Parts: sequence; structure tokens; C-alpha cells
Amino acid sequence: MSQILSPIPFELFGYIGPGAGFALSGAGFALLGSIGIAAFSFLLIPVRFVRWLRRHRHTHRRPDVRRCIVLGLDGLDPRRARRLMNEGKLPHFAKLVENGYFSELATTNPPLSPVAWSSFATGTNPAKHAIYDFLSRGQDRYTPTFSLAHTEETDDGKIRIQLLRKSRPFWNLLGEVGIFSTILRVPGSFPPEPFHGVILAGQGIPDLRGTQGTGTVIMEGIADSLNPGSCRCVIAKREGMMIRALLPGPILNDNESRLPLTIDLDPEQQNVKVRIGKTTIPLQKGCFSEWISVTFRNGRQQAQGIVRLLLISVTPEVKLYVSPIHADPRRPAFPISHPRWYSHYLALLHGSYGTLGLAEDTTAFEAGILDTNTFLKQVYDLQEEREQIFLESLRKNRHGLTAGVFDLADRVQHMFMDSNCSTVTNPDTAVIDAAYEHYDRLVGKVKTLIDDKTVLFIVSDHGFTHIRRLVHLNAWLRATGFLAIKAESDNSGFLHDVDWVGTRAFGLGLNGLHLNVQGRDSQGIVPPTRLLTLAHEIAAQLKDLKDPETGARVVHDVIIPREVYTGPYLDEGPDLIIGWETGYRTAWDSATGGVEGPIFADNARRWSGDHAVAADLVPGVLFCNRRLRPPKNHKPHIMDLAPTILKLFGVDRPNYLDGIPLEADPPPAKEPAC
Repeated sequence: MSQILSPIPFELFGYIGPGAGFALSGAGFALLGSIGIAAFSFLLIPVRFVRWLRRHRHTHRRPDVRRCIVLGLDGLDPRRARRLMNEGKLPHFAKLVENGYFSELATTNPPLSPVAWSSFATGTNPAKHAIYDFLSRGQDRYTPTFSLAHTEETDDGKIRIQLLRKSRPFWNLLGEVGIFSTILRVPGSFPPEPFHGVILAGQGIPDLRGTQGTGTVIMEGIADSLNPGSCRCVIAKREGMMIRALLPGPILNDNESRLPLTIDLDPEQQNVKVRIGKTTIPLQKGCFSEWISVTFRNGRQQAQGIVRLLLISVTPEVKLYVSPIHADPRRPAFPISHPRWYSHYLALLHGSYGTLGLAEDTTAFEAGILDTNTFLKQVYDLQEEREQIFLESLRKNRHGLTAGVFDLADRVQHMFMDSNCSTVTNPDTAVIDAAYEHYDRLVGKVKTLIDDKTVLFIVSDHGFTHIRRLVHLNAWLRATGFLAIKAESDNSGFLHDVDWVGTRAFGLGLNGLHLNVQGRDSQGIVPPTRLLTLAHEIAAQLKDLKDPETGARVVHDVIIPREVYTGPYLDEGPDLIIGWETGYRTAWDSATGGVEGPIFADNARRWSGDHAVAADLVPGVLFCNRRLRPPKNHKPHIMDLAPTILKLFGVDRPNYLDGIPLEADPPPAKEPAC
């Protein structure tokens, strides 16, 4: 997405028309009409009740629980959790193991957050919900596009946002039988769908510029160490003890909007005053501001957002970091909640909060713009905002479903993963362990808000491992003759230089390999009858691929979706899913459709941890405050949560679900008081 998703203001209107006298004289007739409508509606209550019973008589029984809570902890790894529990550092998790249930949780192939959380929500495999990666193939089948949501301009010039995840979340099914749900930041829920409940969307929400999160650095000169593409770089102009700059904003009226920003310097101290819009913010070096409202205008169009500022340096030159521009929850430029007022209500209750799907600015950290302390400050501040919203929801909602997903462990492990999960002397290990201990304290707070009629599930979508080496899949396909390049190549990447007449396969995304199939793809050359044969041929060669530096095999397993998945969206995903070995991952350029570069390279980025490997190498976790009994010879899977929760609420499992319900024991009987 290259532009804002069209400003859709959240406004409350009060209107008194010129014909107020006529309205007053007609009030009596309006009152009589209202009474008649109310009486008629009352008479229809038995009819509506019978229709409701007919619709749900086979799907809704007496529930086993009054409330169900899902605490989603993205990236929580069972191996690290076990170690920390054994060391006595996770007492609340350990208590759940003692009195309830704990197991590794099988995840999806591939084990990526948008895929796994979509399977959690729908209880189905990717061929039924159509999410296979962060990236998918565009309408031309060859252009990378964001997998979770699609944005397009309509004929009347408006922007339409479409949720690309298919199938139905289980909370929609609960809503059909009158069970209310509160859903907070579950990936794959943007734009939010109407249902009987409230939802605040998470992963998938863009910033106001239409990206998945691009910050800005305002400075007096260009820093050589600033990685291109990591942040927008704005050169400021000094005028004595004042610095002027223009903060770039969203595209409005086909042009990039800009907001004047000035920095007043204090020559005696390491602090400044920043004026942005109508707001003046005193800043100290190394300290984040609170959320600041910013309004961008261009002609009659406007969009309102929020940002946080960080003064990085004053001398020898001023350097100011501006976070990605989040949609303002009080007046979001595009829908981020259902109902629309819900995000506004949360802001009134808790103050402004981050709304961006991927709000933790890992790119700024990798570029050296944020140091370790300021990055962790940003991460934990966002965690605290989300905890306040989640815990307050638990206090208010004593019935139905409350589900929330937190990203702390995922973001920290991506940036601080040590090469050996059992090593406790590595300082990066201490940073990750601290995140797990923070989660344990959150679990403790949640446990104080539940009773014996509440079932608590703690779920992670995948575990984690380290990255040492990168494999450029498209370079390997090119070297083995499966992918061809045009004779006159400009090395522009993104599959632009591919000669489709001679290309049978290409890589796109973190784990996907696609075949160029006749009749399905516009320039396909592989006969459909040869699809599985070619897939097995490539899979066999990949399994034999070895790292020339170590001699180790780099592919743990290869999944051919047509042989393991069923559903109407098989052709939406890759034809092979590569499960890399521990320590390996698809190269960055290859993941976005690049075709140039060496096949193998060291991972030189700060992004040192990942989970884009074989699914059985990075299982998630499942904790429960009750003992669970999976079916014989069945390992709990993330798809099982949907049918399990439906069953607890007395709702039959729909036939299309792939997950299997887990039996939950009743709570232990309380000992009689003396």
C-alpha cells in the first residue's frame, strides 16, 4: 500500500434544521407513531423467538462455562518456558502446569503469525482461510502483495479495504447464539467484521502512509549509518536556535501531505521544545513523548493520526525520531474497530494508544536510530497500553469470550535471540527472559480476575529459533534451471526480470515456492498434469541441498499443500512450503521476489531470531487452568482452540472445521469450609 486508505472521519453530528417549528408541531404524531411501532415490535417477540429457536436448536446446548479467556502470547517458546519454570522464574505458569494443563501446541505450515492466528480464529487449515504468508500473489499472480488486506480505489474515487482472510472466526459463531465476545488485536482481523461483540483489530492495520510501519528521522545532515528504507529521512533547516522541518504524512488529493514542525533549542541543556501543529512538547534527550495528535490536510481532505517523539541528540547536530503515524483511535482514518465507536471509547477510558498492527519499530532499531534502551522502552510501553485494555475488559465482561494477543516476546526474540536457547550468560538471553517473566506477571494479574466458571487458555502461535544463515531460494532456482532471467536484465528484483517463458518455479514469501502453471497463471508453462510431479522433483532436490560452508542440510521438510490441505483456496497459496532447518531462513531479497544474489549468505542483521522454519521445530504452547484431555494419539493443534471453545459454550462443531475439540475437566471441587 503506497497511500493512506482514505480518510473516513469519526464524527458525532448535532443538527438543528431551519424547520424547528414544524418539527415541534408534528411531535405528537411522531410520538403516536413510535408507540404503535413499539407495540407492533412487542407483538413480534414470540415470532422472533421461535425463529431463533429453529435456527439454533441443533447448535446450542447448556454451556459448560460462563466465561472463556484466551491470552495470546505471540512467539512464546515452550523450551524457554520450561527452562524458566524449572528455575522458578515463572511461578504463575508453573502453577497452571501443576493444577491445570500444559503442552506444546502444533502450529501451521508455515509457522507464521498471520497463518497460525488465522487458523486459531477459524479452526481451519490455510486452504480454507486463504492466508499462507505475510505476502501473497497479486491479481496478476506475479506481483507480491500484502496477504491480510487488500486496498483498492473505487470508481467514485473512494478507497475500499477488503479483509482477505476467508472462513468465519469462531466468535462469529458464538455471536449467532447470543454469546458476546471481546476480541483485542488478534492478527488477521483488519478491517474488522461486524458480529455480536466488540473488536479492536491488530496485525494488518497500516500507518497513515499506508505502510506496515515507517518512522521518520529529522536531522540536520544525512547520517551515513542510516539504512535506506528503514525510516524516512527529513533534512531540517537551522535558523539560529530554531530548526524547521516538514513531517511527511499520507497521500491526500494525490499529493503527499506535510505538517510543519519546529524545534526550539536550549544551548544550556540537552533538551528542546518541539512544536507540531498546535502542540508544544518539551523533550529531554533519550525520553519518549506521550502520544501527540497530528492532523494532516491537503485541500478539503484531512487525516488525523498520533505519533510519539524521541530526541536522539542535540549536539553536534539535532536528530529527532518520529514514530510511524498511527491512526488516531479517537478519529481513525479507516476502520480499526467494530463498532466504529469502540476504539474511541477505549481512548476515552485509557487515553491514546498505539493502533498500528506492527507497532514496535524493529527497522529503526536495526538501523541504529533506536538503541537498546529506547527500543525496549517503546516495546514495553505498547505492552502496558494493551494490558490496561485487556485487564479492564476482563473486569467488565464476566460472561462470554475475551481474547487478546500480545506481541512482546515475539518482537524481543526477533531482535535479541541468542544462538543457544539454554545459554543464560548471554545478555540478549536476559532481555528475552525478562519478557517471559513480564508475561508471567500478566498471567498472575489475569488469574486474580477469574473464577471457577471461567476457563483460561494461554496460547502461542509458534516458538522461536535463531538465524545464522540465509538461503536465496530464487537464486537456487535460477542455478538449477527452474527460473530464467531475461537476457537484458536491469536487476530490479520483485520478479520483474523473470523470463516467464522459461520459468517453471519461483519463490515468494518466507516459506513459499510457486509453480508457473498453465491455465492458472497468466504466463504459465507447467501443464497442470505435471504439477505434482514437478513439485516432488523440486522437493527432492531441496531436501538434498547442503550449506557449502558447513556441509549441513538446510531443509528439514517440504510440504506439498495439495497432499496435506483441503479447501477452496489451495490455488491462493504456494505449491510447496519449505520447512527450513534450525539456523536457516529464506533470504530477505528472495522473500520479496528478488532474483539476484548468492545462494547462501551469513545473517548480518540485528534480526537474529525467527520461526520461518519447519513447523515441528517451533511449536507453540498451550496452558489451561483446567485439565484437558486430547483425543487418543492426538497432539493439540492451534486449530483445536476454536472447536474446543465452541464446545465449552454448548455450540456444535461445524463440519468444515479441521480442529478437534479437546475435552476439559470440570474445576476441582472446593473443600468445605470448617
